[in-house]
Amino acid sequence: MYMIVEVWKVRLISRNIKLTLYCIVISFMMGSLIGCDSTNSNKKNELVKTEENNFIYGNSENENFYEITQLPFPTFWGGEAYSIITPEGDLYLIDGGFQGEDGQRIAQYIEEHGGKVKAWILTHPHVDHIGAFLDYMVSNADKVEKVYYSPFTKEFFEEEEDPEIYEVLNNPNAILFYQFLEIMEITNEEVEYIPMIVGDQLSIGDLQLECFASFSPDRHDVNANSLVFTISYDDFVLLLTSDMTELTLKDMEEELSKEALCWTADMIQIPHHGYMAGIGSDALYLATKPEYALLDCTVQEFENNSVNIQGHVAMVENLEIEVLKRFDDSDGNKITVYVP
Repeated sequence: MYMIVEVWKVRLISRNIKLTLYCIVISFMMGSLIGCDSTNSNKKNELVKTEENNFIYGNSENENFYEITQLPFPTFWGGEAYSIITPEGDLYLIDGGFQGEDGQRIAQYIEEHGGKVKAWILTHPHVDHIGAFLDYMVSNADKVEKVYYSPFTKEFFEEEEDPEIYEVLNNPNAILFYQFLEIMEITNEEVEYIPMIVGDQLSIGDLQLECFASFSPDRHDVNANSLVFTISYDDFVLLLTSDMTELTLKDMEEELSKEALCWTADMIQIPHHGYMAGIGSDALYLATKPEYALLDCTVQEFENNSVNIQGHVAMVENLEIEVLKRFDDSDGNKITVYVP
């Protein structure tokens, strides 16, 4: 009996030693992981505001940099237009504004920046977003390499199940989709047209673009089917929302993981030019918690408080998010991302 007890004690001691050693190993591993995270976080660059509405990310001593610009609109009504210029001088455009004066301005901007467009991203077929593109493509398709777009369908605009809904859809802005299809048919031998869907990624040199919302026939609204995507490098994330609505946000929250890059934005574009329409609550900003928000309206729209823009801005600022108005600077808001 004595021997049995001694053997049992030895086994218990041995098991306790093993358990202790196991805990030590796990603790060491956890400490190492925490240490790595802490070290990495110390090494991460920060988005720094250098001048009024100008920002840098990364080491400005590096020779290579990407310039992301929220282009200004001196016209009465604001459209949407963003550009990305790579270290090699390649030009990428996002939307472009209205036909007419905006179209002329975009054409001039393209000429001033090399005369070629590496890729043009169209968020949705409304005149204040694709109008300038349609103007430009009539005689300059040979200067555009690729076009990415939210893949609306003819059926979406022709549906007659709910006349009240589709009467809104079939307005002059939405009908521009048919003009887009005509341009695509005429120029598809010169230009590569690529539908962009959720999960698609596009490399712009060191920058990464990832799509988090695109066309869905179940969302019966043109704005709600806008492309929503991030532009990121390292741990800097810019979220471009175009004219997304509460319905877009609802679908994103249901379909995307909580770890999705779109929820970690340092900077976000205020949807729909700041209009208190589509996004009428602070849900998007609480979900993303950005430090800065880009406003796409014109000075006239802001002063006239079109569709309660001032109320939207006040809501964002109450969350301690700084709002950047593009009419404060004739060159637009710029984010310069420096890379090794």
